[in-house]
Amino acid sequence: DSFPGTELSNEQLNELLREFDTDKSGTIGLNELHAFLRFYDPSSKTIRRKTALVVIDVQNDFISGTLAVQTSEEIVGIIN
Repeated sequence: DSFPGTELSNEQLNELLREFDTDKSGTIGLNELHAFLRFYDPSSKTIRRKTALVVIDVQNDFISGTLAVQTSEEIVGIIN
């Protein structure tokens, strides 16, 4: 029993499978298990999540063109 004293319903188990089965194979493979263990904190029984914004390309359309955002000029200095 990996998590003594913890009872999970089938719904909760299915939710965990959906969350960590990144290749949608229906099973948790070795790479998926490694990813889970990197973020799982056993002392608090929580999963630390990290988010990131990946900027691929900044074009003038996003600054002063048809797709412009009011605060785009402030962001350009940070991402460059």
